[in-house]
Amino acid sequence: RIAELRIQKGFEYKEAADVTLGLVAMHVMGPHVLLEALPLNLEPSAREAGEEPKAFLLPLLVQSHPSPLSHFINYFVPWSEQMFDLQQTAESHGRQSEAKVWSVLVGQVWAGLVGYCHGIPDLKQAFNPTFSQLLSQVLYSQAELRPAILRALKTVVDSNLAISQGNFEKAPTTTITQEDAVSNLAFLRTQSESWLAVLFNVFGSVDRDARGMVGDVITSWASIAGEQEVAKAYGKVIQLFKTNLAKTQQETKRPNTTALSENASLTTTAQDILILLLPYMSPADAQSLFELCLTAEVLSGKDNAIQKRGYKILARLLEGGKVVVGAEEVLKRLDDLVDGLLPAAKKDRFTLLSLLVDRLPSTSLHVIPLLIPEAVLGTKEPSEKSRSAAFDLVVAMGKKMDAGGVVKRSLVDGMDDDNAPEAVANIDEFITMMAGGLAGASPHMISASITAISRLLFEFKDSISTKMNDELVMTLTVFLTSANREIVKSTIGFIKLAIHTLPVEILRPHLKDLVVTLLAWSHDHKNHFKVKVRHIFERMLRRFSFEEVYACAADQEASKVLSNIKKRKDRAKRKKAAKADAEDEDEASNAPRPGGGDAFEDVLYGSESELGDDDDEEDATPAQAQSSKDKKGSSQVRLRVDDDEPMDLLHDISAKVTTTANARRRKPGQEAARFKTDTDSGKMVIDEDSDEEDETAAQRDVAGTAYKESMTSVDGFTRGPNGKIKFNKDTKKRRREEAEEDVEMEDAESTPKAKKNKKKPEFRIGQEFKAKKAGGDIKKNGVDPYAYLPLGQAAKRKKGHIGITGRR
Repeated sequence: RIAELRIQKGFEYKEAADVTLGLVAMHVMGPHVLLEALPLNLEPSAREAGEEPKAFLLPLLVQSHPSPLSHFINYFVPWSEQMFDLQQTAESHGRQSEAKVWSVLVGQVWAGLVGYCHGIPDLKQAFNPTFSQLLSQVLYSQAELRPAILRALKTVVDSNLAISQGNFEKAPTTTITQEDAVSNLAFLRTQSESWLAVLFNVFGSVDRDARGMVGDVITSWASIAGEQEVAKAYGKVIQLFKTNLAKTQQETKRPNTTALSENASLTTTAQDILILLLPYMSPADAQSLFELCLTAEVLSGKDNAIQKRGYKILARLLEGGKVVVGAEEVLKRLDDLVDGLLPAAKKDRFTLLSLLVDRLPSTSLHVIPLLIPEAVLGTKEPSEKSRSAAFDLVVAMGKKMDAGGVVKRSLVDGMDDDNAPEAVANIDEFITMMAGGLAGASPHMISASITAISRLLFEFKDSISTKMNDELVMTLTVFLTSANREIVKSTIGFIKLAIHTLPVEILRPHLKDLVVTLLAWSHDHKNHFKVKVRHIFERMLRRFSFEEVYACAADQEASKVLSNIKKRKDRAKRKKAAKADAEDEDEASNAPRPGGGDAFEDVLYGSESELGDDDDEEDATPAQAQSSKDKKGSSQVRLRVDDDEPMDLLHDISAKVTTTANARRRKPGQEAARFKTDTDSGKMVIDEDSDEEDETAAQRDVAGTAYKESMTSVDGFTRGPNGKIKFNKDTKKRRREEAEEDVEMEDAESTPKAKKNKKKPEFRIGQEFKAKKAGGDIKKNGVDPYAYLPLGQAAKRKKGHIGITGRR
C-alpha cells in the first residue's frame, strides 16, 4: 500500500514513505524479501502492463540489511549489465538524456553493494574468484563506480573485524556470530595478497586527491593480512621504489624535466604505499627501510616530494618503535645531509630530530649544539607548520638538558680546547648554548635566537635560575637600542613575555633601562612598534605603580607619553564601568572572545591592547571624527516587519525599508512611563480607547504609505490588464517628486499640530514655455521662449528677482 501511494503523482509525503520503506522494510527484511513483493519494473522489455517503475527503491539499498551477498550477485549484477548495454546503445544513437538515466541507475545499483557487506552470512560461497575478478575489472575500468566498490571492500573487512571483537554496532542486522566472523577473516586473509596488489595498482592510477579512499581500503586489508602476505607486498613496493629512485637520480643530470616528473611521481607513489604499510611491517623490513631512506639519494635529492616523504617515513618508523637505532650516530648522519635540505621537507626533518633527541642517552648530550643553529633558524620559517615543529625541537632539547646528564665539552663540534671540563646538563646550560646565537653575523640569526630564548623562558620559567633570568633581561635590553628593526621586533616580544612571566623582584632592577629604551620606540609607527610599546606599558602598569614607572622617564617628552597612557587607561576603566551598567545583551555582544591556539603565540603576539581604537577619536581631527560617526550611522537601515502578516519578499522592498534609530526599538519597562498613575494606589491608568485609536491610525498610515510608495516610487510597479508587470521608470521628475514628498512628510512629522503655511506658488519668467514631459523649453502659440519677454511681467518684478537685462 505504501509503495502504491509513493508512485502517485500527487502524493505529498514521499520522504516519509521512503523512510518507512527504508528503515522498516529494507533494514529489517532485506531486499531479497522486499523486491519479491515490490518488483522494480525498470527494464522496458520485462515491465508488466500497468505497473509503474519503482526506481525509488534503489537508493534504499545502501543501508545495512540481512540479505545475503548471493542475492546481489544473482539479481543485480545481470540487471546492471543489461542497463549498461542500454546505456551504450543510447549513446551510440545520440540519445544522451536516456543514456544518462541508465548511467544513474547503474550507479545506484553498485552503490547499494555496501549494504550487502555488513557481516555477510554467505561470504565464503559468494565472495569467490569470479566475483572478485568482476570487482577488479570495475575498479580498473569504471571510474564513476570506483568509490562504491571501495566502500564495499572496506566494509567487508571492518564489519567482520568488529564482530570478531564482539562489537556488533557496525553490523546491527547481521545474522552471523562471533565465531563466524573469525572464520570469515581467515577466509579474507587468503585473498589479501591479491587484493593488495589490485589496490596498489588502483592507488597509482588515480589522482592524488582521490587516493585517500584507496589508502583507507589498503589499510583495512593490510590489517588482516598475515606477515607473509605483508612481506610479499612490501617486497614488490620496495623494488618499485628502488627502480624509479635510480631512474630519478639519472634523470636529474639531464634537462629532460618530463621524464624526471614521471619517474619522480612513481617514486613518491611507492613511498605513499610504504607509509600505509609501516604499521604492519616486520621489524626486519622496517629496519631495512630505515637504512634505505637514511641515504643521500633520498634525503638530498632535488625532488621536494621524495625528500619530504623520506623524512616522514623515518619519523613514522621511530614512532612505531620497530627500529633500533643509535640516536647519536643518526643525528650526525643527518647533520651531514643538511646542505641538500629543501624547504618542503623542513617540517618533517624537525619532527624526526625531535624524536631522536628524546632517544639520546644522558652521556651523548654534546650532540645537541650541532642542532641548535638549524633549530633556531627554523623558528623564523615562513611556513607555520615548520615554525611550530622548530619550536617543538627547541623545547625537546631543553627538556633533554633539563632532565640532567653530562655535556662533554671536549667532544662538542668546533671546540678548540680538547681538555675542556665537562658541564652538568641543565636548562641554564642550554640557554647559555642558545645565547651564542646573539653574537651571530646576521640580524636574522640574532632575531631568531631572541625568539628561541623567549620560547625557553615561557616553557621553563620555573626551572631557570634567578641569576640566569637577570642576565637575560639585562643582555636583551641592550638589543632595544639596535638600529635593525628585525632585532628590535624580537626583543620587544621578549620584553613583553618577560613582564608577563617573570617575578617583580627580577624586573625591578631593570625597570629604568626598560622604560627609557621602550619610550624611544613609542613614536615609531612602522611594524606597529607604537602599539606594541603601549601594550607593554599597560602590562607594566599592572605590575608596578604609575609613580614608579613615571619616575623612570628621562625627559619631559617621555613623561607625556606615560601620562597619555595613564589617561587612556583611566578612560578605558570609566567606559568599562559604564558598560557594566548597560543591558545584558550589550555586555554579551562586547564580551572578549576566548583565546585559542598556542599559548606562547597568544602571550607573544595576542592579548591586544585594552585601550581600543575608540580612544583615539578624541585626538583625531573633527573631520575624521565626523567621518567615523557617519560610518556608524550609515548602518542603521533595516527592514520594517509587520507581526500580523508574513513578509512578501517579492513585494517592493522600498516600502519595507526604514531608517529609524535604535531608540525606537521597544525595550522592557520603557512603555510604562507613558501611562498615568493613580495617586492613591500607585497603579497605572490605561486608556484603552485612545490606545486602540492610535494603533489603528498608525496601522492605517503605514499601510497607506506602503501602497502609495509601491505605486508611485521609483522602485514600484504596476500590473497591466493582461497581468504583465510594468516597473516604474527612474526619471528625474519622479525622483524630484519623491524628494519633495519626503520633505513635506518630515515637516509634518516634526510639527504635527502646526498649521500648514500654504505659500502661493512663485511665478517665474518664461514658465509658460516649460515642457510638461521634457526637460527643456518649447514654442507656444508660435512664439520662441527666448524671442519675447512680456514687459508686464518685467515691470512687476520685485527685489531680488531677475530683470529684463538678466541682472538683479
